[in-house]
Amino acid sequence: MMNSEAVQSYQAKIDQLLANPQPYPEGQFAGQGIVICGAGERYFPGSWVSIKLLRHLGCRLPIELWYLGAHEMSQQMIELLAGLDVDCINAHAVAQQHPIKSLDGWEIKPYAIMRSKFAEVLYLDSDNVLVKNPEFLFSTPQYQEHGALFWPDFHFENVASLNHEAWEVLQVPFRDEPPIQGGQLLIDKARCWLPLQLTLHLNEYGEEFYYALFYGDQDTFRLAWRRVKQAYAMVPYPPIYMENHQGYFQPGLDGQVLFQHRLESKWQLHRPNPLIPGFLYDAECRQFLRELEVQWSGQVRRLPDDFSPIERAIYDELVTTQSYAYTISDQVGIFAGVSRPGRMDFQSDFKLIYDTHLGDLQWTITLDHHNQPTLTVKDDRRDRWFMKQVAPQTWRGRLRTDEQAVIELTPLKNEHELPAFIQKIWTWQDQLLAVPVPAKLRPVARQTFEAVSQQRFFTYQLHGPLTVFPFVPNQGIVTLNPDFTITLDFDLPDPPLGWTVVEDEPGQAVIVLTNTIMVIGSLRQTGEQSWHGDVELLVPGLQVTLTPTMVEPQQNGDK
Repeated sequence: MMNSEAVQSYQAKIDQLLANPQPYPEGQFAGQGIVICGAGERYFPGSWVSIKLLRHLGCRLPIELWYLGAHEMSQQMIELLAGLDVDCINAHAVAQQHPIKSLDGWEIKPYAIMRSKFAEVLYLDSDNVLVKNPEFLFSTPQYQEHGALFWPDFHFENVASLNHEAWEVLQVPFRDEPPIQGGQLLIDKARCWLPLQLTLHLNEYGEEFYYALFYGDQDTFRLAWRRVKQAYAMVPYPPIYMENHQGYFQPGLDGQVLFQHRLESKWQLHRPNPLIPGFLYDAECRQFLRELEVQWSGQVRRLPDDFSPIERAIYDELVTTQSYAYTISDQVGIFAGVSRPGRMDFQSDFKLIYDTHLGDLQWTITLDHHNQPTLTVKDDRRDRWFMKQVAPQTWRGRLRTDEQAVIELTPLKNEHELPAFIQKIWTWQDQLLAVPVPAKLRPVARQTFEAVSQQRFFTYQLHGPLTVFPFVPNQGIVTLNPDFTITLDFDLPDPPLGWTVVEDEPGQAVIVLTNTIMVIGSLRQTGEQSWHGDVELLVPGLQVTLTPTMVEPQQNGDK
């Protein structure tokens, strides 16, 4: 549970906002238009494709492309869109006239909708493309009746998309209903000005408080509309997963696909873009990308050369110090109050070495709308967290993952003060980051890998805090597959589990357990093909023992 005093404080802020809302600014907005938030090297290709396809489909609605400061949009990029009736709006500049507390990522969506010049807005994520001209949506009876038309996200019966604490904190009665999918929103600002104000408020204080309750901006729309008791129209057809969950097709009011949201396969320049079965206008989208490649290098700035003096000073400080100790603290859920220490190294080429993380992470420095430095850590798909400097060489922020934990960085003074397991991981870094193929394992590790994968089937016994995951039996059968995946005899939610073998001290092999994203534990041999160790990074205090068995699992779980 969250701190009761903090909850009461933020509830009071909402009460004050709703008691004294801003009146709708008559005459400030006019007409209908499309708002897209998405610039920078990762999102601009998708915005370009979406805009070009809209014009190809005959859409003549004016478009605003919103971005977060000069680090996301160069003059050349702005000029590329000039002939497509697109106004590029710098949210940082707008914030000088319309102040907002926080404006780093998710906050820009409700902010752009409210501050756009349009009275009626079709909002689109940058990785979302239509398959027909959307102008007709403004004339649909459902939108005309309510002034807001939303699309459903995936909804599983009897599985809450929002934890009950979120409803309680917002003082909204719980509803078992489809969540709103935030990739497309149709809103009449005059009729929805009050819930829009509350939506913006929840995001404005999201990093500070509300993002601990839910992931991202889209739940803030539903909670705001429900809190002020304002009805909205919802398309009655659920989304449809694309192959391999690369995104989803979103039907319109007639049940036919209207939006194609490439959530996990965003359009990219100079990289392969996977072909998705059923994706319409694929050839046209690829042609638009080729046109962009001819006109734009794919870079907004050349770093670190193009850093501002403030950004350059922070960059020099980070790469000179290089090694930082971090503490990640869960705020809600089953591990609320638990802190996990570790180490991160900032490389001069903007790579981040993060002890337990197995993927590629990058970091950068930008200036926010207050002209204060923001430390951003990202992977190939999205920004993972934003951090602000709260004291000299001290950074704090919130992980933008489902857990929304708080993270704090300070210079690492003594690596021996780190937990022993974290120290071990750093000695295994070159082995863990290598592509997991048997031929690349060290000799002792390879020999152990061959023996374990030949045995394959083990009984597992869990020891420790077992109640945190009631769906996990404390004993059963596990399969360590030769492709470095793990199969359990029960279904396990994503991400899937994996394993590899590293060589510790000469002649000693260690089985390292992963969830494909990060290291979660390690096992050492205690007998002939028997292994014991902990999964401390998954569940603090949890240990596991593996012993060989000839019994194959009766059913396969998720790999």
